[in-house]
Amino acid sequence: MTQGFVVIQSDWVYSGTSKVILTLSLRNNSTWSENADLEIQPLDADGNVILDKVIEMTQYATTGDILPGDSWTQEFLFQKSGIRTELNVFQILITGDDTLIEGDKLSTFNIEQSVYTSGGGTTLPLRSIVGYMSGTVDKQRYPKYRYYDTAWSEEIEIITPVSDKVRDVRVEFNPNPSYNDRAVMVILTDDGYLEAYDYDGFSWSTPTTLARIYSNAQYRPEKPFDIAFEKTSGNCLVIYNNELNNNGLEELAYRIFDGYSWSQEYYLNDPKIEWPGSGVDFKWISLATDYSEASNNIGFVAFDAGWWDYVMAIWNGTNWTDWKKLDQGPWDDDGLSCDVAWEYSSGDCMVTFSEGDDIGYLIWNGSWSNRYSQQLTNNAWNGWTWLKLKPQLTEESDRMMLLALDKDGQYAAAIDWEGNSWNGIRTVLDTQLESAWGRCIDGDWESTGTQFLVAAGDRNVDAISYKTWTPGGGWSHSTNNWATYASGYGNDQV
Repeated sequence: MTQGFVVIQSDWVYSGTSKVILTLSLRNNSTWSENADLEIQPLDADGNVILDKVIEMTQYATTGDILPGDSWTQEFLFQKSGIRTELNVFQILITGDDTLIEGDKLSTFNIEQSVYTSGGGTTLPLRSIVGYMSGTVDKQRYPKYRYYDTAWSEEIEIITPVSDKVRDVRVEFNPNPSYNDRAVMVILTDDGYLEAYDYDGFSWSTPTTLARIYSNAQYRPEKPFDIAFEKTSGNCLVIYNNELNNNGLEELAYRIFDGYSWSQEYYLNDPKIEWPGSGVDFKWISLATDYSEASNNIGFVAFDAGWWDYVMAIWNGTNWTDWKKLDQGPWDDDGLSCDVAWEYSSGDCMVTFSEGDDIGYLIWNGSWSNRYSQQLTNNAWNGWTWLKLKPQLTEESDRMMLLALDKDGQYAAAIDWEGNSWNGIRTVLDTQLESAWGRCIDGDWESTGTQFLVAAGDRNVDAISYKTWTPGGGWSHSTNNWATYASGYGNDQV
């Protein structure tokens, strides 16, 4: 029989609001009374002890004397002050005479100290965060956000305001496992300034002014900037319309955040056939992270409302490559009529764009493919104004779903990409949604399994409308039919 303490339980449970409870049980296998000193270290994906406000979250305990054959059990609560916890595993160090861990292939043995890796626990939720403007609390200059783990948090207001009323918000967690408790939020204000906050795992920074995009608030909708992280390095890229400040050669500007500070402003030139590039106006911009192993690629697509064309390029972690321009535009410029996404398994990049009644697309796998077209429906009365392309981020999958909304919000359609081709069974989801002034439709894949969820604002329906899709079963509801979720707020979903 093994002498000393044996770990008989070391499971942990995530209980929400950044709380993790580890239950540790030891049994004294000696024929005499024993005691032990314990050191419990929560480790991140890199094997480093997790910090809370720059202090290691290690906890300590002493068992006291345990009689032969008896057990000792204690719960340890770990709660990080922040909006995300990156726990990977617990390391349990036991100091005492003749301590040994049996039957665990992950454990190691040291004469002076036994080191044991915890038995596992409930998976930490893939946290969601939403940033927005509201008139609550300190009014409209203070960005607000909520996060979700097992439930939605209360509304949280960032302490330091931006220069003017919040107009548009982009917020995203860092996808690098070593930094996935960090985030960046970029704000476009009514007076045209682009301001950035970074979250270091503990608190939000004061805003950094990146640029001024325009001098007067725009009446019509637009999104002249976007952000995306490099998956491997964890650097964040922001790119924006430089119409206000360009000299005819610097129509797009970008900066990079390395986790500590923002770089100087760099420029991406749009090489128009005619010089100078006067009238260039990148009203709609979209970026997408390549989640392939070891990749720092980011895909870029934008619509130039000045020259009425689409442009696209690839950021490889160091430089922009493969710039391409298409002399093609949507029927109107009131929505994001182009989008970009990466196939998760292959690492190929797809750009989609409106061709009026149809959608066009190109694929990049080192260079851009020929231009292709795909029909979505025979009845898009006013062309496709809004497009959203969502990749399925699961191993061995190259599947994507494309959602489309036409100019007057009358038609919403969907079609899935199988990795080599479109399914061909395009579906009209609805023939009259609430609005096309805003994109009142969105969707995403469940984090496990093969189900896709689409939510929309149906005409004259206060509840959120939704339906689901699976590869084998298709859509859960037919055209114009939806399940509904009553949120308790009696406003149209636009």
